[in-house]
Amino acid sequence: MAGFYGKHSSGGGVFLTGEHIFLEDNLVVQNVTSQSNLEGSYSSLIIGGGIVALGGDVTAINNQIVSNTAVITSMSPSGIVLGGGIVVNGTEVQLIHNTIRGNVGVESGYYLSQGGGMYLEDIGHLVLADNLVEGNIAAFAGQSGDGGGGVIARYNAPESVVVADRNIIQNNVGSFSRGGIGGGMLVGNFRPNIPPLEITFRDNQILSNTATVSGTFGAGGGMVIAEGHVWMSGNLFRNNSVRLCGGGVFFSKSEGVLENTVFIQNRAALGGAALAVDDHSDIRMLHSTFTENDGGDESGILMSHWDDAFSTLAMTNTIFATHTTGISITAHNTVTLHSVLWYNTPVPMIAQSATTVIADHQHWGDPRFAVDGYHLKPASAAIGQGIDTPVIYDIDGQPRRFPPDLGADEYWRMSFYLPMVIRYR
Repeated sequence: MAGFYGKHSSGGGVFLTGEHIFLEDNLVVQNVTSQSNLEGSYSSLIIGGGIVALGGDVTAINNQIVSNTAVITSMSPSGIVLGGGIVVNGTEVQLIHNTIRGNVGVESGYYLSQGGGMYLEDIGHLVLADNLVEGNIAAFAGQSGDGGGGVIARYNAPESVVVADRNIIQNNVGSFSRGGIGGGMLVGNFRPNIPPLEITFRDNQILSNTATVSGTFGAGGGMVIAEGHVWMSGNLFRNNSVRLCGGGVFFSKSEGVLENTVFIQNRAALGGAALAVDDHSDIRMLHSTFTENDGGDESGILMSHWDDAFSTLAMTNTIFATHTTGISITAHNTVTLHSVLWYNTPVPMIAQSATTVIADHQHWGDPRFAVDGYHLKPASAAIGQGIDTPVIYDIDGQPRRFPPDLGADEYWRMSFYLPMVIRYR
């Protein structure tokens, strides 16, 4: 399925409806939903450059969804584009081992675009596993673009569960010229006063995504989570960037637990190069590693707030390495640190008045990282300095010892076991 220009506003390559939809081993490439959308023509809602699947149960396995575009040129002053590559709405949805690459929501024009690679809406139970989502763009030029790699949105579903395991989300862009939200992914509720999304996010790599390339606004270079109840474990956020705050992850109105998380070389033009916690969020982090995140006020983490919506961050067994400032805390927010290693971070924390900061078991020294920036080498100052937590494995699945090491990695010396030989006379 290639090179098809859709006459309607949905599904440039494939449009499917039904109670049970199954897609396997398909190549969906270079389709366009709307080639030129002039003012007063076509629809103000354009969805799915490659595939639109609307059903009860939707399963997509081992498909390649490549170089599709929802809108090439739009001169209409308003409108919304959803999903440059694939759009799915259903009760039970599984996307497994797919390649979603090089798709574009809007190439040029005035449309708001959400989900350069994929747009997944109102799904009761969603499984994303072993997918490669790379090089997608929500908005190339024109209006703002949200979720360069993809958007998982909830409007009306009575309950919504998201499980994302072992995906690689890399080199995606929210917007080149205006405000972008979530360079890699945007996940959350899009309507107020509904229960939070239940999100499980394990062993994913979020790499080199950008929320906004040249504009003045943007949040969450790697990922934005809004109104979610989150459990995250074993995830790597590296080299993501944003024009405002939250280079790696931006949390808004969310609560959750993050285990064995690594933030390396993420950037933010304002602050919170690795992480921004905002708008009445409550986040607990266990065994985290922050390394060489920079930009803006040079803080690794930014605790900010809108109006009176203050947030809480609790961190245990953490490494901060090579930041000008570790954590920047605006007024009335709360930060708790239990067992932390500071290295090459001249200002561990900056706190405005009326903040609450608790820190104990602080250590200073060289974590001695391997070349990947987070695995520990012998003589690391992080080895054996942690306190007991419920986390029994590290980012590689190796057991934690007691006392555990700080950060996401647990250092184990290589051991050789020889068989016992007994000689009988």
